[in-house]
Amino acid sequence: MFDDLLIEWVALEPNSPGADKSIAELEIRRTTGVTIIAIIRGDKAITAPEPSEIMRVGDRLVVVSRPQDLGAFRELVVG
Repeated sequence: MFDDLLIEWVALEPNSPGADKSIAELEIRRTTGVTIIAIIRGDKAITAPEPSEIMRVGDRLVVVSRPQDLGAFRELVVG
């Protein structure tokens, strides 16, 4: 964490509300203020994913946020 900037890694589990939904569908940035900068899927990295990218169980998301925004993101996407 750097002052007001937090870089976090989170994983999607089978019960995660964000699984099988797109970044745009959940309006992640608008509703939480968090930006997904990469999705790690298996041995592949999707950098700067498009809003249409569907998040899947097992994906590891690399996100940038303010510390106070991470809770809303976890609730919306990770569960």
